[in-house]
Amino acid sequence: GYQLRNPPLYEWLLWGLQRLLGPGQISYLVLRYALIAATGLLFYAALLRTVPSQRLAASFSLSLVLLYWFGWEIHHSVSHSLALLAAALALFIAALAYAERPTAVRAFLLGLIIGIGLMAKWSFLLLVVGLGVALAVTGETRRIYRDPRTLLEFIGAALPILPFLLWLDSIDPGLVGGRAVPSGSSLSAERSLQGALVFLTGIPLVFLPWIAFVLFFAWRVPRT
Repeated sequence: GYQLRNPPLYEWLLWGLQRLLGPGQISYLVLRYALIAATGLLFYAALLRTVPSQRLAASFSLSLVLLYWFGWEIHHSVSHSLALLAAALALFIAALAYAERPTAVRAFLLGLIIGIGLMAKWSFLLLVVGLGVALAVTGETRRIYRDPRTLLEFIGAALPILPFLLWLDSIDPGLVGGRAVPSGSSLSAERSLQGALVFLTGIPLVFLPWIAFVLFFAWRVPRT
């Protein structure tokens, strides 16, 4: 856990690979492309729960390469977000599996994925909350909140988080505060507007050129 801006899952994985492959480029490449492969496979598995055919699920999964962020950026400038993406897809699959057939093992596994996802990137918490609300408002999945086995999720989630908390407890609190809130980083109205503008313009850019293919084919598909 050498930084606080991101939790240490990516560093843990990299450190483990470097014990086997050494500290050179090969360990970075193996980790990056293992996460890319895992994302593609998990995306396919997640889609099998939402679309009616394997061919359609495979088409969606392969179309990831048509997203600029996935087809280009992840090959040279993304690290923690790759682990986040894989964990998000695993969360979706595990949550639906547990809601479909609640068991103690599935509850523990779901919790473990939640803990791993939180150690991938802090923003994973937004996914957990959003999915939790969705499961709570749907009648057929709401029953898991009354199932005592759901408490096992907390045990599973604690396992990956506990080492990081122990490390955090061992360092200087002043260092934590200084790193969490850098000096000179006060939020002004101008900076807020700039951030909002970057966010709004970034959303359509993420989906290019995939969205161009969709628009091209959309008018050719007969509407039922």
